[in-house]
Parts: sequence; C-alpha cells; structure tokens
Amino acid sequence: MRFSVIFISFMFLLSGVLTGQDRQVRGLITDATDGTPLIGATVMVAETTTGTVTDFNGEFDIRVPEGGSLVVSYLGYDNYTVAVDGRTTIDIEMSSTAAMLEELVVVGYGTKQRKDITGAVTSVEAKDLEKKPITRLENILQGQAAGVQVNQFSGAPGNSISVRIRGATSLSAGNEPLYVIDGVPVLNTEGINPADVESLEVLKDASASAIYGARAANGVVLITTKKGVPGKPKISLSTSVGFSQITKTLDLLDAAGYVDLVNESYVNAGQAPVLDGADFTEDTDWQDEVYRNATTTNHQLSLSGGNGKTRYFVSGSQQRQEGVVRESDFQRTGLRVNFSTELKPGFELGTTMNLSRVSFNSVPDNNRVNQGGVILGALSSPPIIGILNEDGTYTTNPLQAWENPVANIIAPQDQSATNRIVGNLYAAFDVLPGLRFKTSFGIEAYANKNDYFLDPFSTQFGRSLQGIGIASTNQEMIWLTENTLTYDYSAGAHAFTFLGGITAQESAYESTYARAEGFPNGAVTTLNAGSRKIDASTGASQWALFSYLGRVSYKFQEKYLADVSFRADGSSRFGAGNRFAYFPSVSLGWRVSEEGFLKGNDAINDLKIRVSAGMTGNQNIGDFASYGLFATGANYNFNGQIFPGTRPSTISNENLRWETTSQVNIGFDLALFDFRANLTMDYYLKNTSDLLVNVDLPRSTGFGSGIQNLGEVRNQGLEFSLKTYNVRGKKVDWSTNFNASTNSNEVINIGGPDKVIFAGGIPERGDAVIVREGLPLGSFFGWVSEGVSPVTGDIVFSDLNDDGIIDDEDRTVIGDANPDVLLGLNNSITIGGLSLDVLFQATIGNDVLNATRIETEGMFTVNNALATTATRWQNEGDITRIPRAVFGDPNQNSRISSRFIEDGSHLRLRNVTLSYNLPTELLSRFKVQTMSVYFSGQNLWILSDYSGYDPEVNRDGGSAISQGIDYGTYPQSKIFTGGLKLEF
Repeated sequence: MRFSVIFISFMFLLSGVLTGQDRQVRGLITDATDGTPLIGATVMVAETTTGTVTDFNGEFDIRVPEGGSLVVSYLGYDNYTVAVDGRTTIDIEMSSTAAMLEELVVVGYGTKQRKDITGAVTSVEAKDLEKKPITRLENILQGQAAGVQVNQFSGAPGNSISVRIRGATSLSAGNEPLYVIDGVPVLNTEGINPADVESLEVLKDASASAIYGARAANGVVLITTKKGVPGKPKISLSTSVGFSQITKTLDLLDAAGYVDLVNESYVNAGQAPVLDGADFTEDTDWQDEVYRNATTTNHQLSLSGGNGKTRYFVSGSQQRQEGVVRESDFQRTGLRVNFSTELKPGFELGTTMNLSRVSFNSVPDNNRVNQGGVILGALSSPPIIGILNEDGTYTTNPLQAWENPVANIIAPQDQSATNRIVGNLYAAFDVLPGLRFKTSFGIEAYANKNDYFLDPFSTQFGRSLQGIGIASTNQEMIWLTENTLTYDYSAGAHAFTFLGGITAQESAYESTYARAEGFPNGAVTTLNAGSRKIDASTGASQWALFSYLGRVSYKFQEKYLADVSFRADGSSRFGAGNRFAYFPSVSLGWRVSEEGFLKGNDAINDLKIRVSAGMTGNQNIGDFASYGLFATGANYNFNGQIFPGTRPSTISNENLRWETTSQVNIGFDLALFDFRANLTMDYYLKNTSDLLVNVDLPRSTGFGSGIQNLGEVRNQGLEFSLKTYNVRGKKVDWSTNFNASTNSNEVINIGGPDKVIFAGGIPERGDAVIVREGLPLGSFFGWVSEGVSPVTGDIVFSDLNDDGIIDDEDRTVIGDANPDVLLGLNNSITIGGLSLDVLFQATIGNDVLNATRIETEGMFTVNNALATTATRWQNEGDITRIPRAVFGDPNQNSRISSRFIEDGSHLRLRNVTLSYNLPTELLSRFKVQTMSVYFSGQNLWILSDYSGYDPEVNRDGGSAISQGIDYGTYPQSKIFTGGLKLEF
C-alpha cells in the first residue's frame, strides 16, 4: 500500500511538468463531409508524446509550446497537421480515407499495420468492451468474432467460459486458446478486470499463431491493457448496480399430482400404494425456495496520463455478483499498475502488473439430489415436505433419505478464494539504427484456498459422519523470460522486418489436502475440532519450456506481402528423445487494390488476398506423462508391523510427443465505398495428428490404460464478417457488425474403424457419447425411440439389427452437439448524445441431451416430475409421448435414447445497452470532462424450442468429447444493470 501511494504521487508530479512558454489551445474536430463531431480523435503535439483525445462533443483542450504544431488522427480519416501560429482556438475538418489500414494491430511479439496483416486476425477494441457490463473477459467475444464459439455452459456467477476457435482439435489435451496478457501467457483470465483492457486480438490461423508454437493449436488471444494517454492526468470513475433473475422456471407437479404419480408407479410395479395425501399438508415449490432475485455491483477507479516520455495507468476495481441460486456469489477485487518511460532516446523501460483476489461461494450442481445436486433437487424433490423439521433439522424425502435442495445449499459452507499476480517488467533499447533489443521477465503466481464444512446436526448426511471438514490449497509460480531482437530494413520498394528470440519458462506447483470428521458442533469449523483425521496429503509438480523463435516479414511496393515464422519448443512433459518440436508457418498477401488496374477505383478502397499454411502444437497433459510414476499408500504388513510402500501407477512412454495441428487458410479482405463496407472471408482446413489420448492397455502390461499419441481430427469451415457504416451524419451515426461461420468436425483416426471411446456418463444410465472414426466429436450415442406403445405404455425402441432383441447392439448415433452455423449481429446507433447497442447471437443445428428429463420424465422413481407427466400413459389406447409410471423401470424407458435429444438451436438477444452522454457545457461547470449514464440488459430474450432452462449448457464444462449435456446445470439468468461513468 505504501508503494502504491508513493507511486501514484510520483505520477502526479511527473504529469505536472510544464514549460513556461506553453499555450492553451482549444478546438473542435469534425467530419469534413457532414460536420459530425469526431469522438475520441487523438490530438498530439508534433514531435512529442504529449497529447489528448476529443470528448463526446468532438472538442479538445491541450497545451502547446510556442511554435508548435498539432497532429490529429482518427480511425478511417487522413492524419491532419496544423501549425498553432499563436492561436488559442483551432477547429479542424478531417477527410475520410484509408487510415484504418494504417492502424497498428498487436501480433505475436510485435505490432503490424492492418494493411500488412497476412494471417486471420480478428480485433475487438476497448470501446466495444466499455459498452457492456461483463464479468468475464471472454464474454466480449460472444457473437463478435467469426469462427469463435463462446459457451457459457453454466450460469453460476464468475463461472469459467469455454472458448473454441475454429472447432475442437484434441480429445484430452485441452481445447482452450492460449491467453497472452501484455506479453505474458497466462493460465486463465479469471482475475482480469475487463475495464482495464485496451484491445483483444484473436489469432486464428497458423500464420498468426505459430510464433507461439507449442501452445497455439487452439488459437491465441492477445490481450493488451491500457497504458494511458499523454496529457493531463485523467481520473475515471465507473459504478454500476444491477439485479438478475432466472430466465424461466419449469412447470412441475403439485403435491396432489406427486402423490398420484408415486402411488401409480408402485401399483404398476405390482406393489401397494405408499403415500396417503391426507398425511401431508405441505405443497412446496422448491424452485421458489432455491432461486432468488440477485444483485450485482461493480466499481472501478483509474488514473492515467503522462507527459513527454512517460505514460501511466493505475486502476482499482471491485465487483460482486450474487447468483440466482441462494448462497452462491462471486467477488473480484483488483489493482493494476501499468507504467512506461523513455529514459533516453531509444531506451524504454516499463512494467505491467495486475493483483487480484477472486472468491466464490459455491453450490453443487450437475448432480442428482442424492449426490447433493441443487438444481435437480429443486426439480425432483417431493413437494409434500417443507424445508425444516420441528427440531430445526432439514427434511428429507419420506421414501428415500435424500436431503432437500435447500439443505444442500445452506447446510454446507463451501468457500474458495484465489490471490493472483500477473506481471511483466521489460526494457527495450536501440542497439543500432533499425535494430532493437527487448528483454522481459514475467510472472504468474496464484494461491488458492478452499474450505468446506458440513455441521453434525442439521442434515442426515452430516449426522451420519458427525460433521465433515475439508481444507485444501493449491499454489503455483510460473516465471517467463524472453529476449528478442527486431531489425527493420528498407531498400527502395523492399521492406523487411526480422525477429529472433529465445524464451524460457518454468512452473512449480504445490497442493495440500486434509479431511476431518467427528465435530462436536458447528461453532468451530477448522479441522482441529474434528475428532477423526480421515485424510491428509501434499503434492508437488513442475514443468518447463525452452524455445527459439524467428520471423521474417517482407513487403514489396506496398502490395506484395510475405511472412515466414519458425518456433522450436522443448517441453519437459515429453520423452527424452521427443521433447523438441518445430512449428513453421508461411503466409502470402497480395493487395490487389494497389495494382494499376484497381488503383484509384471509386468503389474498391482496399482488396487483399491472403494465403497461409503452418503448424502449431499442444502440450496440455500431465507434467510427468511420459514417465512411469509410482503411487504411495501401498502399505504392507511385515511381522505384524505396517511398513510404507509404493506401487507403479502409470506406464512410461518415452516415445510420447507433441500433438501437432497443421492448418491451411485462404482469405480476403475487401473495403468498399469509402470504407463504408468492410468484408472479410476465410476458408480453413486444419488437421490435428498425434492426438494425446489415454487408451486402454492389455492386462498383461499390468496397467489399465496409458497416454499415447494416437489418431487424427479434422476441422474445416468458412468465416464471414461484414462491418458497415450505414449512416454518418451530424446527429445520427449507425454501424452494423455481422458475422457468420461454419465448422465441420470429424474424427479421422483413433486406431482403426472398430476402435471406440465412450464418455459422458449419466448415473445408472451409462455413457451418452461416442468417439469413433467418421463421426464428429460430441456425438450422442444411444437407442432410437419410436414413441410410446398405446398397448403397453412402454417406449418402443428400434431393433436396428433385426434380431428381435433390444440390447446394446441396437445403439447408434442419435445426435450431434456441434452447431452447423454460428451467427452474430451487433448494431450501434448514436443520435446526439444518446447511444444504443444491440447484440443478437444465434446457434443453429446443435443437439442437446436433456438428461435432466431422465430424472424428471423418467417415470421410474419417487422423485417429483415435470407437469408434462400428467399426460402420461395410464390406460390401453392412450396416445401420448410420456410412458407409464412404473417403479424400477423394468423396460428401461429412461435409458439414453433419442427421446431425450432436443434441438439446441436458438436466437438470443445477448445484450442491449442504452447510454446517454451529458452535454459538455453542463459538465464544465462542475469541472467534469465527460459523464455518461447507461442501462444494460443481458440475456433478455431467447427464441428456442428447448424445453430445459437454457440450450447453452454443458455439464462437463470445456470437454471436447462430452458436449451439450444438461444434467441439472446451474441455469443462466437475465441481468439488468444501471451505471454511471465519469472522467475528470
């Protein structure tokens, strides 16, 4: 804290350095065609790093030395230079041009002008981030980038989000992209405040991402945080408050309907009725008891600016989000410090540092009620019981001793907190003209602590073990050092940029786990209060990477482009002879619009054709996967004494090597009608070979399974992006961003046409997913339902092999969790100071296994059920889709079948934000530079035939194999937010 105070004070002092000969200059920046004020135009003092940006009225205010000039720049317009010549007021009209082609785009280990990009790169700017109140940084990519699928597979506050760039490539080695924050590769983005981010670049093809080699098979997301703008110190304050509610509830049977269903199921099973409705007076709606209207708050304060050669950005933030399920919440507190200075010409020193604390109160989902699952508990718990017994303990199912869902929420205390630091210190200096050396040292370190306690009185499970206490910790320290040389060389029409470097990275991980039982009461929850110490263990692990990298970029006459990159990565995770792998790429670009036959064309402002090919890798497996490991706990008795022992636990594989993804990309970029329409299209084909798969082994080896390189997966698809500036006027500005993409996924090889891998297990129902050659990952596998027999009331299943028996041989592929098409449509409209942003997102062609209906329409147990079961078969001749109720399910009507496969296609109104910028004349009286108020809504509306809570769901998180399973998953919610933003 002392350091922070000193640092901030130092920044204020630096920002106050002014010369006595400066002149205050004010002015207005407008569009030369229609007079529209240009908001956010950059105004710099020529040949200095002093500058500012225009406010919401297009106005600026800056101090300029005597004899100085101003340089004004704005995306989509020509740069404009004007001498001050003693004036104090200067109004400037700017002409639209190809300046957007000159903007810098962050690429691996450097930047490039957009016109020189030869790979498939999608950018998201800070202004797009600021318009939406989001919790996780990945949310901003939803519907915004072609070829990028963002799945928020759970509505739990702060929950992880799965991002797929051009499909899933790996069976078990991870499919999430590599996130790089200010040059530091990170494990995840959990502690990053979205408001601190300046831009995101998504590197999709091998040409763009191969420079990161070993970890780039799933694409790369480059995140650049704010650095501050030279000029007067700027203080920014943002605060918002919102509330959320579940998007919908499901109709369930009431108490009378439940009693009838249970008694009927016993009678149909040849037993007597077990419930008398007169014995029960409760009619509890468990959804009302479990769900709530929740609140969200978000506050952040930042200081930024600089003068001359120094820039700084300091911010603090605090966000708290309650979940729509009682007792669940998420909190994030963060501090960011970014600082850079030019100590002398050609010598820059800087640092970026982010400190965060993230905490969760979790509730269990994705499980049945007898396993603590809250969501399935809310749907299947009997309505005939209340929440508490007279003695203050929680009620249980009267027919089976299962806790009610409120007990599973309130009785356990399950808290997790993570402290994290991500930072980077760098120095860069010019060795020779055109030759620049940069060295950096980065760290990512976190410490996580999880505490669980269940008291010994309130629940049956707690009483059976006299209370349970669990404490666990995980901590990891990762350091990274990178050293690069960059050389720029030009000779006439030829321009080269050479990049070479060496990087080294290492991780050290530790964990602890302890469990105790036998607590005297719930007053002391620490493990020392437990009379029985059940388990205690510690663990440690390490990994390391060492890499060489290089890239050559070539440009001839501003129209012929080429990039060649190469990276060699050595990983400690692979066999001694296979630790190094090599990842080359090449890309070519032709700016056709610069050719004589198109030069000066009124309609076509820019046309570039791109072709690329390259290789990337994947190493996301266990730290010691190639070694034969030993497990502890194999203790043995020798002469009446117990001696510690170990046993082999994994088989060694010295031949283990990298997964490798080879990718070809063909695309073009087209700008039309004075850059009013900007179109990008790409076709890609990528093959992932040497899949890292845990396969079954012959029993003669002494091991059940082992990890091997086996198989191949292919992805291919099309991407389409169109951004248009529909209206550009004095009072109205309207732009549209539309994107669409397709991806076809296929397993090419996993060891032979008869080889299969099963996954997606449903309790007591077996596996629901199959991996087999010729099928896409995420293929559902089960029986085909032909409907309910009017005669027997049982489901009729297809006898696919015509042997007269319904058995495992009649299972087949019954669905595909992969979407055929992803769509996104964003409209931004500004009328004066009023702005409206509307984002629609659509997913077409994906299937969902609604395994929640197995529990709520299965008709085989004493659970409550959906109201649809009131139309169940009861008498011969009944025509219905709901089978008879029969305890024990002798016909296995609830087996995994097409009966539970639903269309997950949907159109969602993802976000609506309405904001108003108050007039500058009004604000100037209070010395406020800008002020805006906004109202935002998320997940306001969805068009879908899915019968569950939400079709965007996956019980198994980011798994590529087991996708699209809904099994009591925490539902998503509508969120309404109001906020205020101020700048001083």
